Amino acid sequence: MHSASTRKIVRAEAKRDALAAPFISIVRTCDLVPHEKLDEKHYIETRDELKYTGILRRPIAVHRIAQHRYPDLIRCDRFLILDGHHRAAAVSDLGYGLILARLVDLFSRRVGIKSWDGERSWPKRQLEIDALEGRLREPQTTKHVVRLDGKEIPFHHYEPIEPLINYPLKHLKRGNMIW
Repeated sequence: MHSASTRKIVRAEAKRDALAAPFISIVRTCDLVPHEKLDEKHYIETRDELKYTGILRRPIAVHRIAQHRYPDLIRCDRFLILDGHHRAAAVSDLGYGLILARLVDLFSRRVGIKSWDGERSWPKRQLEIDALEGRLREPQTTKHVVRLDGKEIPFHHYEPIEPLINYPLKHLKRGNMIW
């Protein structure tokens, strides 16, 4: 039989291994915090596609930043965009106040932050602080990856994080949500 302290350690270890919420959340676009600047060409392409199709193909990936950890920087919980900066900006700029997002635990051991060339990684806490203080990285600087079976898979190639949902944008207006 395990002691209470052993059970707490096992639960804490399991929590650190958790990757993402098992559901897609509805997040207000005004609560999103980017950590990278937008590439203008990619943004325009994304915005035009969303405007033309009226469909959000995949949710964005976000990490919840709890207000109690940064009381001097934020007054309520915010959501750090991990993947989907261009989608989030386009949805917001097209006048939609909500977006579908998968909540990902940035501090899970299974989540990594690398440069696209793989030569650099960033401290996760620093990514949060820089974003909250408005110090944005250049476009396409960071690649968020899931570590599985010794491989690193980018979020946008990992279906459990960003599944194909094909959700109509018209339902993302406040008070118009249908799931």
